[in-house]
Formats: sequence, structure tokens, C-alpha cells
Amino acid sequence: MKAYRICLFVILALIQFCCARSKNMLEVMVAKESKLLRSMEEAVQAAARRRPNKPGSGRKTPISRRKKPSTNLSSQARRHLRRFLRCLRGFIHDTTFEYMKFSSRISDLSEELAGIEAIINEYGYSRKTLLQQLKFTKHMLRVMIDSTELMQFYEPENGLAQGLVFKVIQLNVRLLTMCDSRGNPNPYKKGYENDVYRFVNLLASWRDLFRARTQEPASTKLAFEQYSGQAWRTLRVMLRKIIENIQ
Repeated sequence: MKAYRICLFVILALIQFCCARSKNMLEVMVAKESKLLRSMEEAVQAAARRRPNKPGSGRKTPISRRKKPSTNLSSQARRHLRRFLRCLRGFIHDTTFEYMKFSSRISDLSEELAGIEAIINEYGYSRKTLLQQLKFTKHMLRVMIDSTELMQFYEPENGLAQGLVFKVIQLNVRLLTMCDSRGNPNPYKKGYENDVYRFVNLLASWRDLFRARTQEPASTKLAFEQYSGQAWRTLRVMLRKIIENIQ
């Protein structure tokens, strides 16, 4: 009987201990929840104070505060594209493309343009002009990279035929600098008309010179026809721009 009472007292003591502990835990949880709610309310109130006033609320928001961040970022992206395009054009002088100098910068330039494109894609810019500028800049970089590889293969030291292939590849790169930032021929560019006629004559003389050589490998002939044909198509578009301006 005595042992039974002792067990009963022990059980009652354990029940009281558990109840007390549960009460303490509940109080702690309630306190934490109250603190969290207060923090959330303070954050909401702070956000409300920072929120610009709606039209007609009686208070005017300064113009500087009305500017949208996306507008500034869009302008920055456009400036970065213009600067990057100037950098690419800096490797091209008249009929010379400094492809060896450019080849040492390919990795850095590709990474830089990828960063600019990532900014434009992240913020969802849908301005047609900006997207056209990005498309042309990517195209120009790709053409310059491909042309660098080709010019390292078709070196003038390998003979006249390969030297002519080298020249027409280089000319295609040069023609890119006669376009505006969206890739359209720019007849308002200084010396545009004279350059177009000069390149037409150069290309015609290179074609005559190459076709007079009948013993060249078929692969070299194919390369010359491909890249000289590309230059002809571009020059025809540029000639049409000159005619349109005259009319």
C-alpha cells in the first residue's frame, strides 16, 4: 500500500512538471509570435511611408523620385552596347582588320557582351531599337570571330589565291562598320558613297584576278566565291541606299 502511494505521488509530480513545462513553452511561442507580428506590422508601415503618393492624393512626388529604375537600367544597357560597338569598330581601319589583336580579346569581349545581354534579358526590355542593337552587335562579334579563324587559315603568304580569299573575308568585316547600330547601311556616314564605289571596284578587280587562275584547288575557289558573293550582296544593298538618297 505504501509503495502504491509513493508511485502515485511520483506520477502526480511528473504530470505537474510536464504541465508547467508546456505552459512555459506556450508562453515562449506566444511571445515569439507577437514579436514577429510586430516586426511585420512595422515593415508594412515603413513600406507604406516609402510608397509614392497616388495621383490626386494632395501631395506631389518630386520628379526625381518618379523615375523608374528600369528606365535608368535601359539607358545604361544602351550606353554599354554603343560603347561595346565602338570597341569592335576600333579593330577595323579602312580595308584592314586587326584580327591578331582582336583574337587576344575574343574571350573578354564575348564575356562582356554576354553580361550586357543578361541585363537586357533579366529586366525584360522589349524596346525594338534596343533589341535590334543587341542583335546586330552579337552578329558583328560573331562575324569578326569567324573571320579571324578564316584569316588565320587563308594567309597571303600561302599564295595569291589564298591572299584574295583573305582580302574578301576582310572586306566583309569592313562593310559592317558602314552600318548604323541596328545593322542598317548608314548613307549619312562620312565618306559612305566614296567607300561603297571604291569597294565595288576593288571587289571587281579581285574577282577578275582570281578567275584568271584556273589551277586553284576547288576548296579555295569555293571559299572565294562564297565570301566575295557575300560582299557583293552587301554592296548592292548599300548602292541602293545611295540611289534612294539621290531620288
